[in-house]
Amino acid sequence: DISAYRGDRYKDKRNLCNFFQKNNIYKVRRYEDADCRQVLELFECWKQGRLKAERDDMYKYLIQDSSKVFSFMLKYLSELRITANVVEVKNKIAAFTCGYPVGNKTFCINFEIADLNYKGLAQFTFREFSRSLNEYEELNIMDDSGIESLKKTKLSFKPVKNIASFNVLMKS
Repeated sequence: DISAYRGDRYKDKRNLCNFFQKNNIYKVRRYEDADCRQVLELFECWKQGRLKAERDDMYKYLIQDSSKVFSFMLKYLSELRITANVVEVKNKIAAFTCGYPVGNKTFCINFEIADLNYKGLAQFTFREFSRSLNEYEELNIMDDSGIESLKKTKLSFKPVKNIASFNVLMKS
């Protein structure tokens, strides 16, 4: 259902995708190593937009922290067996998403960034990436890290199940 945004429960996301498609000339394709610089620039713009818009200090910390992980991941994408897509608008990368298989039935989407200036791009990117993963029965879109705005966004996808996640701290 989610890869097509079928049914009333996905009506808003479907409308946003339709808006994006109607108002933009775009191309969806697999990420290539030559895209690294543009994707890092997109990430930085996305990060700055999110830091400006968000009030939650934990969310801001997680975004800052994810910069290091994101750069490392791009450097070792193929070695980590990560699948990634980009969306180009006007011949410029405007969105990036990636993930990896968890067993034979589940695919985990671990990063998704989109230029916040394109209405519907985030929803479109997620749908198109999901469509390319039709051999998997389930998508894991990870947890909300206890951040209310992120929780709201993730729940808007109407998950069929939620799995508890935990943080482990080492004693010093």
